[in-house]
Amino acid sequence: MGQYNRIADRVLELGFFPEKFRLVDFEPERSQGLRRMLVNNYSVFYVFKDETVTVTKEKILMDNFNLAKIEKHIKRYQEFCKR
Repeated sequence: MGQYNRIADRVLELGFFPEKFRLVDFEPERSQGLRRMLVNNYSVFYVFKDETVTVTKEKILMDNFNLAKIEKHIKRYQEFCKR
């Protein structure tokens, strides 16, 4: 529960300064306002829009993954969908 509490505390802090963390580098998520916050070995992805911060459990990932690989996969999937 310790890690859960650390993540929950940091998510609650987003209410004070949600734009503290930068937007992600890949589209279309960047233009949709997706941001990334690091908490220990986890990446927390969230959207700040209309004075509301939205974080879903699906957007909290272990940081031992290769973000560049995921970006590449997303781009390939987008290309596939355009066909």
